[in-house]
Amino acid sequence: MRLSAPGPACTAPTGSPAIPCLSAWCSVQRLRAYPHRTLGKPPARPSRLAAWDESRVTDPDEQVIVSHNWEELRRFMWNYVGIVRTNKRLARARHRVDLLREEIAEFYGNFRVTNDLIELRNLALVAELTILCAQARQESRGLHWNRDYPTALPDSEARDTILIPGGAAGRRG
Repeated sequence: MRLSAPGPACTAPTGSPAIPCLSAWCSVQRLRAYPHRTLGKPPARPSRLAAWDESRVTDPDEQVIVSHNWEELRRFMWNYVGIVRTNKRLARARHRVDLLREEIAEFYGNFRVTNDLIELRNLALVAELTILCAQARQESRGLHWNRDYPTALPDSEARDTILIPGGAAGRRG
């Protein structure tokens, strides 16, 4: 293989004039030797720029956070409020859903609203309501079993759980 001296016509290390050297040093030398030339074709200039369409723009960093929060909500609901529950797990889930709802409220104030953000907000609200109902029920009934209350109340004492506006849960007879 023939190595030629670096410069505007450098073909090193290929040794063939058909394959130019692509090293950074040789590129700089070509630009210095031929300043009126550009490497490759210059991009075509549009005669007029189109108007900016914000509806097509999304902030990918924020979409990642929304999808991460969605996954976090699924996981802690499954792990803490799933089929087997304890009062401690329910309290942890409540704390996490409160933090998540605060973060979602911040997104609503600072970023463009998307369908995923709306769905995340709705899921967080349903998660909070589920946790409130589970905390209000002091028995194991049906499919959900609370280790702190392993037995079911007699059917004559069973009551529906209702939610009072403002976040309080109560039992209705």
